Amino acid sequence: MNTWLSSNDPSRKGELERLATVIEQRPADLRLRACGRRFRIAGFRFRLVQADRNTIYRVRGDYEWFLKMPKSGNREVAVRERVGSSVANRLGGVEGYQASAACGVSEDPAYIITSRIDGETLSRPLYRAALWRKAAPLNLFFSAGNCLAKFHSVPCETGAPKLVRTARTSLLDLLDKAARRDSVVAELEHFVEEVAVSADEERYCHGNFGMENILGQGTKVTFIDFENCGVGSPNNDLAGITSQMLTTTLAPHLDQGRIRASLEAFLQGYQDERPIDKFSLRVLCALRIGADYVRGYCCATGVRTVCGVPIMRRHFGGFVRRCIDGGDAFRKLGDGKLLGSRWTPT
Repeated sequence: MNTWLSSNDPSRKGELERLATVIEQRPADLRLRACGRRFRIAGFRFRLVQADRNTIYRVRGDYEWFLKMPKSGNREVAVRERVGSSVANRLGGVEGYQASAACGVSEDPAYIITSRIDGETLSRPLYRAALWRKAAPLNLFFSAGNCLAKFHSVPCETGAPKLVRTARTSLLDLLDKAARRDSVVAELEHFVEEVAVSADEERYCHGNFGMENILGQGTKVTFIDFENCGVGSPNNDLAGITSQMLTTTLAPHLDQGRIRASLEAFLQGYQDERPIDKFSLRVLCALRIGADYVRGYCCATGVRTVCGVPIMRRHFGGFVRRCIDGGDAFRKLGDGKLLGSRWTPT
C-alpha cells in the first residue's frame, strides 16, 4: 500500500482513513463492480455512477465522497492523480480557488478518493449566459485563468512524470486511426508535420484542461481529474479550454459575444500572473480543433456536437481551415479588445 492523504479537518480525515481501509480490503471487487450498483460495506453506502475506463462510486458516510478506480488497475493513473492533487492543494489559500476539503490517493491498489465539491462544470454557466442572453460569467472565468497560472507557477519536483498527452500527439494518434480521409485531413497531416512550436518552460500541467474538468461556484473554481497530469508546456492546458470555447462559437443558437468575452476574461486572468506565447497558443489550438474534427467526423459514426447541437461537417471543416491559416478564428485573441477595454474583476 502507498497512500497519500490530505485534510485539514480531523473528523473528515478520520473518515477518509476508515474509507481507505475498507477499499483496500476489497480493491478488485470494487474495481470490477463485483459488489453491484448499490451496496453497503462497514457503514459506508456505495452507489456506482460511472463505469468505463474508470469505475466511479459516490460514497456516503458521515460525509460524502467520490471514489475513482482505474478499471485496468493502472498505477500510473494514481501517480498522476497524486501529483496533480498535491499541486492543486497548494492553491488552497489562493483567492478564487476552492480546494477539496479532503482527498486520498493510493498507488497500489490504485484508487483516488475526494470529498464532494460543490459547484458545476464551467460549461453550464457559459451555456446559460450564451443561450438565454444573460450576463457572461466573467469573474468565474477570470478566476479559472488566474488559478491555472498559479498552478503552472508551482515549482516542479525531481522525478515528476512527464506530460504524455499533448495537442500534437493527440492529433497524430487520431490521424493514424482515421477511417475516412478528406481534404481537411490532408491539410491537417501537412500542418502537423510542418508547423513548429517554440520550446516552452516546462511546468506542472493538468493535461486535460477543459470546462468539464473545472467546477465553479460563485467566483471560485476547483480543478478535478488529474489522471493526465505531468510536466510539460503550459500552453497545452491553455489550448485545451481555449480551443473548446472557440469551437463553441460554431453553435448558431449561442451568443458568440458572451463566449468570447468569457474566453477573454480567462486569458486576462492568466496573463495577470504569467505571460502567454500567443503564437504557440494559436498553433496548439489549431492542432486541438483539428483533433476534434478527426475524432468527430473521421474516426467514429455521428457528427460533432456543441452544446448538444450537431455541427455540419463542412462548417466544422471550414473552421479547421481558418484555424490552420491563423485567420479570423483567432482575431484579437488575448489582446483584451474583445471586451472593448480592460475588464476589471469584481
